[in-house]
Parts: sequence; structure tokens; C-alpha cells
Amino acid sequence: MASSAATATMASSAVTTSAAATSAAATFAAIMPDPSIYTNYVNVHLSIDKLDGTNYDTWASDIKLWLKSQGYVDHLTCSNVAENEVSRWLKVDAQLCIVTKSTIHSSLKQIFRTYETCSEVWEQAKLLYTNDTQRLYGVCQNLLTIVAPKCLDGTMAEYLGKLHALLHDFNELLPPAPTPSQELEQRSKFFMLLGLHGLPDDYSHVRDQILGSPIVPNFTSTCSTLLRVPGKHTTDITSHVDDSSALVS
Repeated sequence: MASSAATATMASSAVTTSAAATSAAATFAAIMPDPSIYTNYVNVHLSIDKLDGTNYDTWASDIKLWLKSQGYVDHLTCSNVAENEVSRWLKVDAQLCIVTKSTIHSSLKQIFRTYETCSEVWEQAKLLYTNDTQRLYGVCQNLLTIVAPKCLDGTMAEYLGKLHALLHDFNELLPPAPTPSQELEQRSKFFMLLGLHGLPDDYSHVRDQILGSPIVPNFTSTCSTLLRVPGKHTTDITSHVDDSSALVS
């Protein structure tokens, strides 16, 4: 009888201990978030060049790559979140937004002060510093700056690295078109921008007007604009013809 009672007491104690342990584990789990779905990014410092208004392409590429590495690149564009995920999503997004803002130069902080989500900061930077026409013109300008001198300003690796970077930007701005006709249209736009680069300073105001367009204009419309601008050489040619006529008479 005594042995049975002792066994029963031990079993009861074990059950009580197990229940207490289960309760403690449940309480701990409720307090501590699941590490598989939550990471504290507040103290993260990215080793990238801060956005200063002149390096948007590099900054955007670095930010996007880091978010991809964390599995959160969808925070740049995502707005539709499952109802049961909203609380967690907002918490992670706020931390990622803090990290992103920490990569913006102090002189630009006030411009981004009111934006509190990753997508808002991302879109604001894009609106401020991307103009496809000007960016593509910049590719043309930089390409000619690199190849025109016919000399290496540094090592061969540096030279090829610059060309590779420009090729990347070019493919990003003018990706392969789905149809042959659209591909030809894109080629004409690139040649049009090369032509703008070669214009003399007399046409700088027209060039600036064309480059101010958010959408890259096609070759025909650009030609039409340029042909409506009176050129200085036209006057010179006319005067020369008049002078020759006077001498003949």
C-alpha cells in the first residue's frame, strides 16, 4: 500500500512539473517573438555610400540588393498584406525604413522626414532623382567621355569596369523590346541622345528642354523640335551667298 501511494505521489508530481514547464514555455513564447519571422534591424548600419543626389543609381542598387539578401525586397512595392500578417509586416517595415533613411545624406533628411514606410521613401527618391531621358543622356555622355580620348585613365580593369557599369545602366533604361519595331524605336532614341550630345552650345537651351521630358522622346519628334530652331550657321551661309553675289555684279 505504501509503495502504491509513493508511486502515485511521484506520478502526480511529475504531471505537475510537466504542466508547469509547459505553462512556462508558453509564457516565454508569448513574450519572445519567433526568431524565424522577426529580426531587429534598428541597429543595422549598411556600408554603402549615402544618397546625396548625385549617386541615386548606385544607392538604389545597393539598397535593393540588401533587401533581397534579407528576403524583404517586396517592402519596396508591396501594399497588399494578408490581414493576419499586417502587425508583423508593419513592424518589420518600420525597422527597414529606419535603416534605409540612415543611408540618406544629412542634407536631404528633411525631404524624407514625413515618409514612414519603405515604399514611400523608395518612391520619393525615385521621383526626385530619376528622369529616364536625362539618365540615358548621361549614359551617352559618359560613354563618349570614356572612349573619345583614346587613352586609359587608370588601369585596364578600371576602364572595363566603367564600360560594364554603363552597359548595365543602358540595359536597365532600354531593356530588350518585345517586338522588332519597338527595338528599332529604342535604338533611334539612343542615337537621338548621341546627336543631342554633339550639338554646339547655341542649342543648349533646346537640349535642356528635350532632356527635361520624363519620357525619352523619339527620334522624329526630336528632329522636328531641332529643325524649328533657327541656327546661327543659316545666317552665316546666307550672308556669304549675298556677298558673293555682290562681287559678281
